Amino acid sequence: MVACSAGRLASFDSTSLGLSPYLCPYNLPTISSGDTVVLSSGWTLMQQLKGVDVVNEILKPLRLRFRRVVGFDNHDPFELYFSDQMMSLMDAVLKNHGVYKDTDLYNFRVGAPTPNGRWTEKDELREDPISSINLKKIHLTVPCFIGVAPQMRARIRHFYYKSSLQRTVRGMSDWLFNKSVAMPTRNRAPRHTVNFYASLTHMQRVTAVRMLRRSSLHWRGGITHIPEWVTGLRGVGIFCLSSTQRADLEATLAAENLTTPPLNRLNYQVAMQDCKAVLSITGHGELCFRMAEAWANRRILVCQDVSHVHTMYPLESGRNVIYCRPDLSNLVDILDDIECNYRSYTAIAERGYEDWLEWSRRAQEVAEAGFALVYAADESFSIPSDTWVNG
Repeated sequence: MVACSAGRLASFDSTSLGLSPYLCPYNLPTISSGDTVVLSSGWTLMQQLKGVDVVNEILKPLRLRFRRVVGFDNHDPFELYFSDQMMSLMDAVLKNHGVYKDTDLYNFRVGAPTPNGRWTEKDELREDPISSINLKKIHLTVPCFIGVAPQMRARIRHFYYKSSLQRTVRGMSDWLFNKSVAMPTRNRAPRHTVNFYASLTHMQRVTAVRMLRRSSLHWRGGITHIPEWVTGLRGVGIFCLSSTQRADLEATLAAENLTTPPLNRLNYQVAMQDCKAVLSITGHGELCFRMAEAWANRRILVCQDVSHVHTMYPLESGRNVIYCRPDLSNLVDILDDIECNYRSYTAIAERGYEDWLEWSRRAQEVAEAGFALVYAADESFSIPSDTWVNG
C-alpha cells in the first residue's frame, strides 16, 4: 500500500494512546489524528498478545481522532481475523487475497485453518459470528502474489535496499529470469510431472508429498523447512511448535523420506522448468506466491479449488489453472492425466503465462484499485469489478 500510494500517508503515533512506540520502516511523518486511519490485523494481534484491550484502548479512541477507521484484515486465510465487536467500530474492512462469494461462510470455520480441506462445508460455526451489517463492510483488495510482479518488486525494493547498486543488480536478475522462461514444445516435454517444494506451513502439504511419494509420478520437491507456526497440526487453527517439537516432526518426516534441502532461487527456477506442472497447496492461507511463480514460468498451475471466492486475479479453471478438490482426493488422478495427456494441457500453461504478463503489467493499477477505499471520500465506496477480478 505504501509503495503504490496515490495519496499522502503518515504513521500513527501509538504512544499517544499509551502504547509502546511503533518504529515505521518507511520514514513516514508521524501524526496522532487525521482523516482515515488503517488498522492492520497483524498489528492488532501483536497488541492483544501484549494484553491490550483493542476495542476500548485502541478502536474507541481512534474513532474520536479520525473521520474514518478502516480495518486491513491481512490475515493469511480467507476467513476474517477481526471480531464482530471490532468491525462494529470500523467503517470498512479491506480483505486481501479473496472475499467469499457466499458471505455466510464467514460465520463458519472453513478454509485454510481446517486440517483436511473443509473449505465450503458449513459444519462448524464460528464462536464469534459476524453480523449482517458488518459483513457488508468487507471489501476486496490485492492477493499476496502481487509481490511477485516485476513492477511491484521494483517499487518495494526501494524500501529494503538503500544501495542503488543492489537494486540494479536485483532488477537485472529479475529481467534475466523473465527472459529465460521458455514454453516447452509438445515434442520436448519436461521430464518430470510436477514441482512441489514447500515449507510445512500446513499439514496438507505433508499429505500432498506423501501422495506424490506413493504414486508412480516423476516429481521434484519435498518439505524444505518446518517453521515455528504450523496450521492443521491438531485440528482447526494454527499452532506454535517448540524447537523440540519441530525437531521431532522433522525427524519423523525425514524417516518417511518426505524432506528435501531448500533450493536457492536459481536452482528453484531450474527445477520448475524441469516439470510440466507446479503444485500449490494451502499454507497459512489458501493463496500462495507459488501460483504466480507457476504462471511466470509457463507451467501448468494445479491448486485447490478457490472458485468460491472473488479475487483480484482472473482465475478460471481450465483456462489458467487446474483445480483439485480441497481435500486433495483427486490430486494424483489430475497429475496422472497431465502426464499422460500433456499436449491437451499446454494451452492452459500458455494462457496462464499470458494472463500473468497482462495482469503483472497492470500491478500498479490493480494495487491502486485495491487500496482506493482508503482514499475515498466516503465509506460507501466499493471496488469496481473489472477484468482483473474473477467471478
